[in-house]
Amino acid sequence: MTRHNRPKAYTRLFQLTLLGVAFATLAACRQRVEPPLPTVAILPSPTITDTPTNTYTPTFTPTFTPTFTFTPTFTPSFTSTFTPTFTPTFTPSLTPSTTLTPSNTFTATFTPSLTPSLTPSLTPTFTPTFTLTPTPTLTLTPSLTPTLTPVPPTITTFGVTPASVASGGQVTVTWRADGEVIRLIRLTGTLAVIDTTLVGPDGQQIFTLTSTNSDTVIIRLEAERGGQSVKQDIAIQVLCATPWFFTPEPRGGCPSQAATYAPMIWQRFERGFALYDSSSNRVYFLANNGLRVGLYSNTWTPGVEIPTVTVPAGYQAPTAQIGYLWATSNWIDGNSLISVFGYGIAGGENYQGTQQPSPVSNQIYVSLPDRTVYSIQLNGNWQPVGRVK
Repeated sequence: MTRHNRPKAYTRLFQLTLLGVAFATLAACRQRVEPPLPTVAILPSPTITDTPTNTYTPTFTPTFTPTFTFTPTFTPSFTSTFTPTFTPTFTPSLTPSTTLTPSNTFTATFTPSLTPSLTPSLTPTFTPTFTLTPTPTLTLTPSLTPTLTPVPPTITTFGVTPASVASGGQVTVTWRADGEVIRLIRLTGTLAVIDTTLVGPDGQQIFTLTSTNSDTVIIRLEAERGGQSVKQDIAIQVLCATPWFFTPEPRGGCPSQAATYAPMIWQRFERGFALYDSSSNRVYFLANNGLRVGLYSNTWTPGVEIPTVTVPAGYQAPTAQIGYLWATSNWIDGNSLISVFGYGIAGGENYQGTQQPSPVSNQIYVSLPDRTVYSIQLNGNWQPVGRVK
């Protein structure tokens, strides 16, 4: 290898060495970032079900970005520079003369010769040097994360016997359920809670039912687990120990006492009607305006004179208990009963009527001559509710 070719050979060898180191580094980095595959073992459970879901775990994968660095390499090149040098060559020139007389003169002829001289000049040559710089990039690697799904609560069996019971009677509740919390709840027919009892997953329990709250009692079995719930309802009819005398039977309880049968008087007026109940010795005036009820104690007895009231033709003046109050008493607003109810459309009608107290305070049920039954709320309102059985 000549002196002029040796720098180029060294430069080539250096470049090959750098490329080899770069490829080795790249291969090593790729092998180093390969993550192991995760292994998830989900153990079965009688109450927990594992549902795997994907969870993304970020990993960094290096990306190599080459960086170019220019290193100047000086390669000498030779440029010929001609420097003239003069070498005298003497060529004598003889001048003849007619007289052979030696002459001391001569003519010198100079012939120049050019001798090249080489002057080196340095010309820089740029050789790129590659530097590999890793740049991390985000790679999402999914991993399995188990999601716990609770087993929902269940009700296997649920029953109540008997299906109806007299007030004060007992029923037997049987159940089998699965849940974290299991309870038996008693409710009224309008779903108002009476009481709640926590129970085990299976068993029997006896309840005493009364008509105090309702003529229908609902027994509910409810199981809960993990925010989920399941329930079943069974309705039990509670029969009143004391029966109602009319249908449909009112809801909300049983009568506080048996029905009373007594002579009664009923009379219609222009703007309402009146009812005398001999069992309580009271007179009820029921006005059409607002369906208001006025209650009056009877003060009339046979032989007591009733004030005379002039009645237009076609109408009748009431008599006895109703007539005496009508002619002498005022309505709840202070006006006379005559001005509020007007005159009798027909005479009073005597009949055998029935009345029975309601479990609601100050309320009774009374029958009329046509067997219609009215609910009368004392100092309240009145309305028809059924017929005598």
